Amino acid sequence: MRTIGTWNEVKQTWSWEIRVSVPLPPATDLPSVFEYMAQQSAIADWGINPTSLEDVFVRVSTKHYS
Repeated sequence: MRTIGTWNEVKQTWSWEIRVSVPLPPATDLPSVFEYMAQQSAIADWGINPTSLEDVFVRVSTKHYS
């Protein structure tokens, strides 16, 4: 989990972003995940980012060579 705070100079307010990584099994029904996230009133915005080839390389290399 990663938290990022941003100061808005114009509005004189802070906004906070919390990034959480949730591994999903390959057979996950993504439309159900999207529907669930859309129904959560405490979540203002959300997104999904694919894993990059670099991320995979770093995980594999640190797992086998560290």
